[in-house]
Amino acid sequence: MASPRGDLLWKLDVASKLRFSHENPDVKSLYSKYLREPLRKRPHHLLHTNHSAWVISFENHSR
Repeated sequence: MASPRGDLLWKLDVASKLRFSHENPDVKSLYSKYLREPLRKRPHHLLHTNHSAWVISFENHSR
């Protein structure tokens, strides 16, 4: 499953005009208006994900 998904994501990335977050006009605007500087505490807290902190429960999902 990972290989077909990875292949598709790679193809989408290669075809995209906007490939890097630091070139994204919306991200640039967010930093200039609110976050101010990269590599600071606020941007890290708001924009980064701690995957090890996720708790996923499958108890309430019907099959």
